[in-house]
Amino acid sequence: MDSCCQGSCHGDYHHRRHGHLPDFRRPLVLIGSVPRNRQTGVSPSIKAIKLIFGRDFNTDRCLINVENMIDMWQGMNQVPIRIKRVVDKQDGHRVLLVIPLIPLIGGVTYKVRVRSVFVYRNGDKVTKCRLIVFSTGCR
Repeated sequence: MDSCCQGSCHGDYHHRRHGHLPDFRRPLVLIGSVPRNRQTGVSPSIKAIKLIFGRDFNTDRCLINVENMIDMWQGMNQVPIRIKRVVDKQDGHRVLLVIPLIPLIGGVTYKVRVRSVFVYRNGDKVTKCRLIVFSTGCR
């Protein structure tokens, strides 16, 4: 570890390969998904559901953090998933891949639930839930 990193990194900076860069990050908010909400005929052999996040640039809201919790359902049954974080190489958006740990079934409706806790500068917390609902096509 470099000597600059002994002790803790300062709150307004983050650590990347022993270099300090100003932390100009804004909270990540869900802006889209693949498959899209209400999409039908999705291949049951899909390997991951892509949740696309963008920065919140609406400073009027004084939003300082967003905590996202994600789960997936088929009817009343929770689908076991794994989450993988990546950055889209084409547009630079942050992406979470929701990877089902069991094969999807054809002709079934699935829901990915993204529960978000929005934290505002004044300390208020607001919880919102967004569903991405899609149906698989028959095999």
